[in-house]
Order: sequence, then structure tokens, then C-alpha cells
Amino acid sequence: MRPISFFSQYCECEYVAEKINAAYDMQSSAYDDCGKVKNYDYLLFGDDDITVVLRGLRVWYEIMKQFGPKGPSGKERKIVFYGGEGLLATAFKVMRFNLALQGKKKLRLRVQKENESERLARVAEKLGLDPSLMIVLGAGRNTTEVLRSICSAVEDKKCLLVVTQRLAQIMRCSINFQCNRNPEAFGMRPLDIDYYVIHQEVRDTIRWYNMQGAGGGRVAFHFWGHLIRRFDEYDGKFLEKPFEPSKELRESSELLARKFLIKQRRGGLRRLCQYLPIILDIFLHAEDIVKDEVDAIAAAKQELKKEFYFLNTQSI
Repeated sequence: MRPISFFSQYCECEYVAEKINAAYDMQSSAYDDCGKVKNYDYLLFGDDDITVVLRGLRVWYEIMKQFGPKGPSGKERKIVFYGGEGLLATAFKVMRFNLALQGKKKLRLRVQKENESERLARVAEKLGLDPSLMIVLGAGRNTTEVLRSICSAVEDKKCLLVVTQRLAQIMRCSINFQCNRNPEAFGMRPLDIDYYVIHQEVRDTIRWYNMQGAGGGRVAFHFWGHLIRRFDEYDGKFLEKPFEPSKELRESSELLARKFLIKQRRGGLRRLCQYLPIILDIFLHAEDIVKDEVDAIAAAKQELKKEFYFLNTQSI
């Protein structure tokens, strides 16, 4: 059992992170002035968090219900899955090791090696998406590589980026700067793109299935602790930051950074010490991670079937 001081510190960090999370929220542009969803040739799904599929796939079915299977170009609409490897590669190794030690072969088989885009596609298939409608891109090493592969896949067609709240501004500001303002410099092409933002509070983001809860929420708090620094560092290089943060926001960011920032350029021992509680938590909660994913997919299935009657005739 964790000490009371831990929960007190956790609540303080959650409160501080929520300020940053709310400040960088943005509205969706997937709907017209009458509140009706627009038509798109491609929907783009990418994240280190399967929430983007669990909650975002509803907009795909909404568009299919409204417009049928074809986009505005007259061609069959498709979903593009993009991503990298990130924490997943290490997490899956640790989970498989734990489950092997416990002799839980069936559970271990559920934890297959896959990158972020492959994992999202797998979850989408479980939620009724036909694999023939999927384009699964290879793992990118950074945002620029990911955007370059997206540009190549969708060309000049109308796109909708489905994205969680915490990553929405990063993607929008990167796309605007690299694809739409400086396409030649980055080897891109302009994207005709709108956004469907999945709004989440900090506590909704911290789950086992996305590893954000690992290390007592350390993975999640690292993200919000580095967000303002990322916009400052990359402004005018890889993106244009959306606004100048207030003094209060900067103080909130620095508080989280002092406690949770992991990606240190120097100090290998410090970095190792920061990773240890995360890896240990993933090891100890391997079964919880698998179970949380299974339960989340089951819950998403039920929600989709309630909203879209035609899914009840499919074996999802």
C-alpha cells in the first residue's frame, strides 16, 4: 500500500497537469456550422494510446452512416494508422518476461511485438474495421518522418486527423509548420486537413492499457512536464507554438519537470533511476495492462453498437 504522502503528491501533480492539459486543448473542426460531420477521403489515427481508436472510431462510423463508403474524391474512404515504437517496445518485453515467469502462456501470447500503428490497427479490427480499409504505415522515428509518410499516403485528398487532447496541439502546430508552410524544406506536401479531438482530463488519460499510469503516473506527468519546453525548443524549427504560455503555466510545467522529466541529455544514471520505477511498475502490473486493454475494447464495442445499429449485424 502506498503511503498517504504519495497520494497527496499525486493529487497535487494531477491538479498542476490539468492546468496545462486544459490550456492546450483545442476544438474539433470535423463538423460544419450546422453540426453535421464533414466527408473525408482519409481518416488519420496515430498515438501511443489506443484511446484514439477506442473513442475516435465513432467518427469513422458516423461518416460512413452519413456519406456511405466513398470520400469526396469519389474513391473508397480509408483509415491511415501511423506511429512509432516508443515505450511500447520495452513495455512488451517486460510484460512478456513477467508472464513467462508466471507460466501464463495464454496471456503472454496476447502481448505480441507490435509498433504503435500496428497496435492501433489491431484494436480497430476488433472494433469492426475491415482490414482492407486500413493503411498501416511503418514506424517513424520522429514527427517529421511520420508526417512525411502521411503526406505520401494521402497526397492532396481531404483528411481528418483523429487525435487525443494531449497531442492535438503538437500535431496541428507541426503540420502547419512543416507540411503547409514549409513543405519543400521538409520534403512534404500541403495537407488538406481537419481535426477530431478526443477531450480527456488528466485522470482519464492515466490508464494501464496505455502505460500512462506506470510509475505512479510518472509517464503521464513527464508528458505535461515537457510540453511547454517542447514548444519553446522547437518553435520556428519544427513547429510554431500556439501561444505564449502565462507565468502560471510555466511554473506548473517546471514543477512537473523537476519531478518527472525523463529525457535528460546528460546524466545517464539519473535517467536510469527515472526509468526504473516505470519499468518495475509495468513488470508488476503486466496482467493489469492486458486485462485493462481487453476490458476497454469490450466497453468500446458496446458503446459503438448502441450508437450505430448496423454494427449489431457484424461480428465485432
